[in-house]
Amino acid sequence: MPKDLTGKMAGRSSPELRTFFKDIYLRTLPTMCFRILYQSLQPHLDAARDFCPCCRAVIILVGAVTLVVQWQLLRLPFGIVPVAVLASAVIAQRSLHRYVANVASAMDEGLDVGRQAVSHIVGRDTAGLDRAGVARAAIESLAENFSDAVVAPVFWLVLADQFEKRGIFSARVRDTARAIIDGGKDAEMMGKLGMKPADLRKRAAKLAELRARILAQPTGSKPRKIMTSPAAYVFEMGGVYAYPIRGGEPINPYLSAKQFNRSEWHSEGFGLMLVITRARAFDYLPWYHAATSLELVAAIPDRAKLLDEIRWGQPIYGTCNPAHFRKMELAEIGVFPIDRARIDHFFPHLAPGTVYAVQDISIVNAMEIPGDQRPHRWRRPDGKLELIAYPPRPTIAELMGRA
Repeated sequence: MPKDLTGKMAGRSSPELRTFFKDIYLRTLPTMCFRILYQSLQPHLDAARDFCPCCRAVIILVGAVTLVVQWQLLRLPFGIVPVAVLASAVIAQRSLHRYVANVASAMDEGLDVGRQAVSHIVGRDTAGLDRAGVARAAIESLAENFSDAVVAPVFWLVLADQFEKRGIFSARVRDTARAIIDGGKDAEMMGKLGMKPADLRKRAAKLAELRARILAQPTGSKPRKIMTSPAAYVFEMGGVYAYPIRGGEPINPYLSAKQFNRSEWHSEGFGLMLVITRARAFDYLPWYHAATSLELVAAIPDRAKLLDEIRWGQPIYGTCNPAHFRKMELAEIGVFPIDRARIDHFFPHLAPGTVYAVQDISIVNAMEIPGDQRPHRWRRPDGKLELIAYPPRPTIAELMGRA
């Protein structure tokens, strides 16, 4: 999403946030993950036989996926936040196993014993539960305990930390985080889950520092940069734009001057793009439908060739800002009064480009020559997907209704 829309909430995790979670969760995370998984998964596998014959494979798969996902998340903006939650989930396996193991072991001794065991962790009457009901009650209790004891404290502490750093005030976030710290729920939970005393002391120091910061925070948010007027269009409706191509691809506008040496990049010709629709998401963020030429051209064509010889491929979607326009060396070579009805005929079932505007997905991602001509699909009113049958590719003259 564009920075001017999201203000200072956009951007990557701050160094302070990374240090905060490194001290609390991540310094010993690699060895802790494997140690706790090793200690907890095997008992789970044994207990799972009573619940589902596929549980063994599911638990192994979930454990493996969790480890892979956490390292991938660390590579993303704010990836540290979901990693913290995942780390807590892994740490909590030892405690969660205790409840499951007790109920599973009791089930081995009989349904009545299982009902008695599950009654210690649920508030409902367990006398009428069958074996499936006992298992379901245990799982529901584990899910609730996990959310209340593990996820909720981490969520509110992270939120309070980030709100304070970014100048966003919320009385609810501040008071909830302070209650978690003052009540000792977080420290008690971490102690029960096996956190070492030295790590508990470091965590307590970090939480004390966080508490001081949120109490000193002004009771009002900082002014944030917002959009006060719609972003300007960079493409004209019916405009044709030429841009240099090499290896079938345009200049990558995401590369900085240090990453891209223009003097060493030699064009093999030009790609052409025709803008067939434009609009704004929420009346602020521009997006475009366009079509690229089916072939590379050695030189920029004259108006007659543009009208009658160049044929245009399937529609592409995206947005474009002035910086990308400049970096890609786009040049307007003509604007034509194309007919809306002819667009609907040659480019049926065009979908709104709102998602491209909101996520700031540049149209450059689809401007290679030749473009992707694989069949597109559209969603029918009944919800089913159907291939779009495109007519033969048109010329501008045909789109103007002159051919």
